[in-house]
Amino acid sequence: MAKLPKGIRLRGSGYQLNIMVDGRRLTRTCKTLHEAKILRVRLEAELDSGLHISKRYKHQYEVAESDEPWTLKKASELTIQLPAKEGWAGSKGLKSAINNIALVIEYFGENVLVKDLTLHDFDKFIAHSMNDLHNTNSTINRKMSALRKVCKIAVSRGGAEVCPRFPKILEERNKRIRCFSTEEVKEILGHLQLGHFFFIRQFAVVAVETGMRPSEITSLTVGDIDLATNLIHVHGLNGQGTKNGSFRSVPISTNTKAILVALLHDHQALKSGRNSSLFNSEALTKAKVRAAWAFVRSRMSMQDDPDFVFYTFRHTYITNLIKHDVGLAKVQLLAGHKNIATTMRYSHLAASDIKDTVDIINGLFNE
Repeated sequence: MAKLPKGIRLRGSGYQLNIMVDGRRLTRTCKTLHEAKILRVRLEAELDSGLHISKRYKHQYEVAESDEPWTLKKASELTIQLPAKEGWAGSKGLKSAINNIALVIEYFGENVLVKDLTLHDFDKFIAHSMNDLHNTNSTINRKMSALRKVCKIAVSRGGAEVCPRFPKILEERNKRIRCFSTEEVKEILGHLQLGHFFFIRQFAVVAVETGMRPSEITSLTVGDIDLATNLIHVHGLNGQGTKNGSFRSVPISTNTKAILVALLHDHQALKSGRNSSLFNSEALTKAKVRAAWAFVRSRMSMQDDPDFVFYTFRHTYITNLIKHDVGLAKVQLLAGHKNIATTMRYSHLAASDIKDTVDIINGLFNE
């Protein structure tokens, strides 16, 4: 039998919920596990709001079963109540999701049946959002994402036989790239140290200070490190090139150098060859990196941030270079971007890159 959520246990043919209120244990019995989960979310939400729920729930709670048709409003209300992942309750994006689905309902009407929605309806809604409301692609995608979740909830509860077909996600050309602040980087490294993720912490330092892709770091060999010139030569897996088939070199920062020197010292003691993997591959498996990152996410309450990922270290490196007025061509070279357009996604031209252009024009045409 699967492990029950914290605070919920079997009682007879139902499920008993236990929650502490003002130092006293409040218990309620529900018919199903699903009902118990919903009740727990509601009670915890009211506790967080400072409401005296012990006075409000003197009767046994039961989720009302209804034969009412599954309208967009009904499906939306249930989605708002369901715990995060399945629904929105308790998630950081709750307020945004409620706003988005409210705008969707405003267009379609609260009494429209989920089973009656079609791809044609969605196309018309997108056209309305673009042409009448002048919404950006990202705003429209958020609305459609909320609607898709609501429809899936209705299908899972028997409100419709199949989920309506949805149009493709709109391209978000100006999507903001997530990067870590200096404070976030320090906090991440601190949590990795606290969790005794020694090798993962080394991995993270090298990633944020060189901008290399995770696969490029794990592919490094002893011979790729040139301490004499203070450069890391990035050749990719088996020396076959990086993601886009190119080769490049990146300078070694102080913290990264300390890590590399220690690793090279270990290899020297083991008499490893130049083609030996620099990092311990067994210590940096995907499973171990995921476990360490899950620990960090939990400690920093970032479980609901889809962009809080290890790869963001690379985005952070590139963004920091641009913020400090490093030329785009040089950033492209260091990042290993095949196309300058990829580099330009991280920022518009830095202020210093455009201010001096007026002096050039003045010098050409002013007498």
